[in-house]
Amino acid sequence: MGNNEASFALVSIYPPGWGLGNFLLNLEGALRGQVSCWKGWYMRKSTGWHWIPTPEWGGSDGSSIVDIARGTDIRPDDHFAREVIQNSWDAAQILRTRPGHQFKVRFRFVRFSGKDAQLIRERFALPELGRRLEETDNLVQGSDSLKESGDFKVLIAEDFGAHGLYGHPKLKGKSVLFRALYNSGGSDKFSSGGISGGSFGFGKSAFINASASNTVFAYSKFEIQPNDPVTRRFVGWSWHQGHELDGTSYEGRSVYARLLQRGSSGEPGGEPYSDDEADQLAAFFGAEERLGNSVNELGTSLILMDPVIDPNQLVDAVTRNWWPAIEDPQIQLDVEVVDYDGEILRPRPKLDESLPQLRRAFELATQPSDAPLLETQKVVKLENLAGFKKIGNLGLVAVMPEEEEQTRHTPTILQTRLPRMIVGPHQHSWNPKGIKIYGVFAVSADAPEADQALKKTEPHFHDHWSTIRDEKNQIPESATELAIQIEQKIVEAVNVFARELNVEITAHARRLTGFNKVLGSFFGSSKGSPKAPEGRSLPFSIRFGATKREIVDERLIRVMRTISLTMKEDDEFSDRTEVRVKITPEIFEVLDQSEKGDAIGLHVRGDVTSNPEEPGSYLLTLTRNEPSKFELVSEPYSSRVTSDIRIELMEVEE
Repeated sequence: MGNNEASFALVSIYPPGWGLGNFLLNLEGALRGQVSCWKGWYMRKSTGWHWIPTPEWGGSDGSSIVDIARGTDIRPDDHFAREVIQNSWDAAQILRTRPGHQFKVRFRFVRFSGKDAQLIRERFALPELGRRLEETDNLVQGSDSLKESGDFKVLIAEDFGAHGLYGHPKLKGKSVLFRALYNSGGSDKFSSGGISGGSFGFGKSAFINASASNTVFAYSKFEIQPNDPVTRRFVGWSWHQGHELDGTSYEGRSVYARLLQRGSSGEPGGEPYSDDEADQLAAFFGAEERLGNSVNELGTSLILMDPVIDPNQLVDAVTRNWWPAIEDPQIQLDVEVVDYDGEILRPRPKLDESLPQLRRAFELATQPSDAPLLETQKVVKLENLAGFKKIGNLGLVAVMPEEEEQTRHTPTILQTRLPRMIVGPHQHSWNPKGIKIYGVFAVSADAPEADQALKKTEPHFHDHWSTIRDEKNQIPESATELAIQIEQKIVEAVNVFARELNVEITAHARRLTGFNKVLGSFFGSSKGSPKAPEGRSLPFSIRFGATKREIVDERLIRVMRTISLTMKEDDEFSDRTEVRVKITPEIFEVLDQSEKGDAIGLHVRGDVTSNPEEPGSYLLTLTRNEPSKFELVSEPYSSRVTSDIRIELMEVEE
């Protein structure tokens, strides 16, 4: 072993993780160096961090993985929530069919102080790491754990019922642990079920970016693999800028692990702590023990030092990016956040005031129903595009203006595929005046070919489906063409829907003795805007507000809608300044798409007076340039009933 012998304090013939491992662990505070020999590997073990020298042929700077997220507009909390949950969900798919399997993701925020903080600092040589970073101008603000004393925080991201980081890192590309933490590249990963969300190289940038000190420990449990009897491993990594110290150039990465070296001059490599030692090290941080045989104890605990996000930010980010998966019963995504006081916080999309219309649009897209839709709702089925027979559905929901609103609203359209993370917004530039349109396009669960094709068009952050053709043919042409045609279909569908709803309805009528008449369906119609019979134009126009539903109790609801009538600005009626109108509204149960059921009580309030000659009808005088409004209010009726309202408007000749 040549010149290395002078630094050896102890020699063992036991392989790492075997019986003597605990003995070595306990002696580590007293001994500066230890060596063991196993199958030709010579291990030198120090109490600190091992900095990796810059390879002779160069390589990536340690900070390159941190810089991935910089220069983009993605927030650290969104980046973290998207990638960590996505990686965990992918890792759970292979276990889905196991009896009793229950996948879960938990984020725990923990604060350490006093003796606990000092014990962790000493055991993991954190001040030593901090001094090195400060000496090389790498230390960043908020790296509290790397200071000599004081409180610090950690964020533990744990998944349960996932396959874990199996595979010894010496297996390189065949090791999940190596690809997840050791390798700096962006290798793709696919779950065995064919549904996957990301790449290991860019996924790790999310949790590195969430740590002020760019430092992460990983504790993982997995099933025994061929030629690998270990079932738990623990290792730490810290990523920083490359630097030179004492005449040696370092790439900027440091590993907390046993340092292995083949012979006296071979290439060094990191040996993670395993089994009992791994359990003991994870216990310092309070990571949940994984000692049983349940499939739900398999998984990984990522321990992020000095988190830059707080519990409430993370809950909001999970809700913002994963609410479709939380809502979708096929995904069964169970996520909880535990704050510094131990309080459990759960994402609750149903309580998010920004999501009701989008949640309804997602429901329309993913849960087909034969029930009649409101005229402010629509489902557009996309199929047979770019050679793909099955693709998905676009659910659309509109909110009509309450008044003569002139504000223009750009439609909010989201895209999602399995595992139902929000891929990103569809960029729609058409502004329907006064109407707010919300939509969700969801790739169908039974369209795996389309799902995977669209995944291949996504950049590393998986935040949109690229319609830019790949000249190097790394993305199949059919995948790009599918993304292009989906975008075109969404634009077309939204514009048609907006025009149907945004048109200021001009009443046309048949000639009748003594008056002109128009009949329109305003509630519950699945056929879009009210259609009027053809004939001579009437001297007023109609606009209707959004349908409001009020919950009376657990069984009954009430519906309300505002109607606005305006005297037309038309040469045909230039000699008239007023028009008298009789209004006869009706609300009834819908038995099927067309048949009327029992009548439901209805009231009218606003700029109208009761018609003494005809109970149930109302009179209104319209004056040019003075819009008049009235509101239709139903009596309470069963929430299980689909209703429709029709209103008959007649010009009354006085």
